[in-house]
Amino acid sequence: MAEAQTAAPKAQAEAVLHDKEILGSNVVDSAAPTDITQTPEEREAEARFERRLKWKIDLVILPMMALMYFLSSMARNDLGNAKVAGMTEDLNISPKQYSNLASISWSATSCFKFQGQFQFSCAMMMWGVFTACHVIANTYGTLMGLRFLVGVAEAFLEGGVFYLSFWYTYTELATRGAIFYSTSALAGSFNGLIAYGIEKNLAGDRGWEPWQWLYLVEGVLPIGFAVPSAPAPGHA
Repeated sequence: MAEAQTAAPKAQAEAVLHDKEILGSNVVDSAAPTDITQTPEEREAEARFERRLKWKIDLVILPMMALMYFLSSMARNDLGNAKVAGMTEDLNISPKQYSNLASISWSATSCFKFQGQFQFSCAMMMWGVFTACHVIANTYGTLMGLRFLVGVAEAFLEGGVFYLSFWYTYTELATRGAIFYSTSALAGSFNGLIAYGIEKNLAGDRGWEPWQWLYLVEGVLPIGFAVPSAPAPGHA
């Protein structure tokens, strides 16, 4: 009976070593069994460390990524709220032109999907600046250009759940991914409240229309918000 209990871990360890010989020594094996030479105390200490590390990731990385997606979802709703606030009348935007404005950012997001060392921090800065620049838009062509640039910036954010997979195991990712995507619904409600508050309190202030204030406020929010693009050595 004892031989049967020890045979399985040894066979699993040999299989892992065989896979690493085939795939290379740099393969990170998250599913590898715990070292069979560890004492119960060492395994317990390692489990405590992993729980502490996971808790820190839940308190830092997950909220940052959820907030990033929240702000991105708010930016996607800006055009509709700006229309309600009178942008189409102020700039003489026809229904067809409005439809083009709504679709061009999605087209840009589909065409430009980048990855890089500063992927998320650059994306937040870019789309914040481009959103705020809607304040000075006074023609249909300017709006089309800015909407396209916002779509390019949002293309960097398409790997949000993939980024979370760097930090969580497959089973842990399901719950965190649900939290990540749930912020989109919250953003729609929160964005409407901001638009309502701006239209009631800032209409005509400094000579600006409500839709201009809307773009300024929701463009400033993402600026300065940064997330590291990949896990790096740090203190747990």
